[in-house]
Amino acid sequence: MRHTLAPRLLHIALLAAWAPIAAQAVTPSPDTSPKTNFRAKERHARALLDKATVLLKKSPKKALQAFNKPRGAFETGEYYVFAVRLNGDFLANAADPRALVGMNAADLRDAGGKPFMRELLDTARAKGGGSVDYVWLNRADNRVEAKTTLFRRVGDIVLGVGYYTPRDTREQAETLLNQAAYVLDAEGLEKAAARFNDPKGEFVKDDLYVYVVGTEDAKFYAHGVSPSLIGLNARDLRDAAGTPLVQDMLDKAGDSGSGQEDYVWRNPVTNKVESKHALFRKVGKYLVAVGYYTK
Repeated sequence: MRHTLAPRLLHIALLAAWAPIAAQAVTPSPDTSPKTNFRAKERHARALLDKATVLLKKSPKKALQAFNKPRGAFETGEYYVFAVRLNGDFLANAADPRALVGMNAADLRDAGGKPFMRELLDTARAKGGGSVDYVWLNRADNRVEAKTTLFRRVGDIVLGVGYYTPRDTREQAETLLNQAAYVLDAEGLEKAAARFNDPKGEFVKDDLYVYVVGTEDAKFYAHGVSPSLIGLNARDLRDAAGTPLVQDMLDKAGDSGSGQEDYVWRNPVTNKVESKHALFRKVGKYLVAVGYYTK
């Protein structure tokens, strides 16, 4: 018998079922640094999806049994296979079969209310596969985080494998800005810039990084993820929407010594152009800034 749950109840039931498992030891993900291994995470998820596709085409019954085995061949850390029919009936979930299998999840929504399962099913029906972005519980750290799931249609069954993408908050950006401003003031530009420009250092964290611009010459003196910008005059630099972001920040800082700026910029984690909100502050003859990405 097929069971159905209202979207909100279904979401609550799912989180409740997964929470105890999240506290247990799980197989560590081979990708320990999302900042530097984002593409590796995507490749890992795609490889697992390919493996699941081959088995499903060869032996559907055997495949679904394998997909419903926690800590089996189709679950490694944050990566796991799930299978759902085009009508929304859940057939398998390698993370925890108890959570959804036997239910209809066509109207399942994420923690932000997005009907991501409907988007997944509609896209699979129309195009045969694709990807969907949403927020979901990461069992590895028991936190709700941004997630991208790759999916593929095989007959009337859709297979999916997802991976988590870090998305830092305003509070984290403010903390990093405070740290950077202190270091710049205490150690001077040369030493501070060396630390800010180190891609493996403490000032490049997931999708957060520090950049420094001279208030008099508008040149970049540090940039945590784009060292090619260092030395370039940024006064006429514009984002994809035409915003003269650096000039705007210099103008605002000239009045108050600090401020905020909205623009669009490439996210080094997702490699996509996204909305960004920068926080900045004057430290002597320099403007130090940290931005976080919003969706």
